[in-house]
Amino acid sequence: MMKKSELKPGYIAVLIILILAAVILVIFLTDVNRNRREANIVLPEYSDNDGSDMVVELPYEESDAMEKVVLNTGNVLSVIRAMARPKYYYQEMETTIYAAQSSVKTQIRQWVSEEQSVTRRYKEGDAAAVYVLRTKENIKIWFEDSQDAYIGALSNYSSDDIVGIPSYEDVLTTGDEILAAKYVIEGDRACIYVCTEDKLLSYIKEYYIDVQTGLLVKMETRREGELVYSMETVRLDEDVNDMDLLFNP
Repeated sequence: MMKKSELKPGYIAVLIILILAAVILVIFLTDVNRNRREANIVLPEYSDNDGSDMVVELPYEESDAMEKVVLNTGNVLSVIRAMARPKYYYQEMETTIYAAQSSVKTQIRQWVSEEQSVTRRYKEGDAAAVYVLRTKENIKIWFEDSQDAYIGALSNYSSDDIVGIPSYEDVLTTGDEILAAKYVIEGDRACIYVCTEDKLLSYIKEYYIDVQTGLLVKMETRREGELVYSMETVRLDEDVNDMDLLFNP
């Protein structure tokens, strides 16, 4: 009768070590991928070319390892996902809607902190500006100089959504086809430029995302070559304190 083969203690120890090594490797790779998504982005110094072949460095968090990639249509969404808004900032924007020979401008001011945000929106021709206060618990909306206000439960809508202004997150969620992506200087800001096409509405959209803050600082929409919408940041300030942001008009 044949004896059943038995593993010697030495082989068992080696097998256990191999299994532990595999588990540690899986954990390590998972941590690396998570850190990659949370990492900051380091863009190179701008040169005289159009930015289409500029190399972007994607650092791993708490590591000196750097992956250098050329910013393009294939990886720009991954780069944008790694960006994050500042914890505190103040921003002034102006939006314009173009129709035929006329246009309507809207001025927007935002105070933003981790705890809450206040947005003031005034459109040309309106009787008064609209304020939106968004906290972790609810949303409050009221007209300037009015004692009446709407207070509702917190929803999935951001202050940007409620007052109708675009944000860099729109690039990630629209599903539009990406036509171009590169690193550019817009005004005095280093930006990631993304051009997309909404085939359903025949819109061409151009986004300029500030590298330093991760905020959308300019956006233009065209249809058949004609400008139909524009948004531009006229002031952006991160040098604010809690008192500036605990503002409840």
